[in-house]
Amino acid sequence: NLSLEGDGCPVIGPGDTTRPLHDENSCGRGVSKVVGRKQVFLGTTSTSSG
Repeated sequence: NLSLEGDGCPVIGPGDTTRPLHDENSCGRGVSKVVGRKQVFLGTTSTSSG
């Protein structure tokens, strides 16, 4: 699992589409989206696929 120190965001695992999408207001680091089984990070984070 990807984890950024001090990002204040729970880590979304591949296939975990039950969690709500995070925004920069709750994360403070960028937008995190779960597309299908891929974990896509927008902003200061990087893109990774599960």
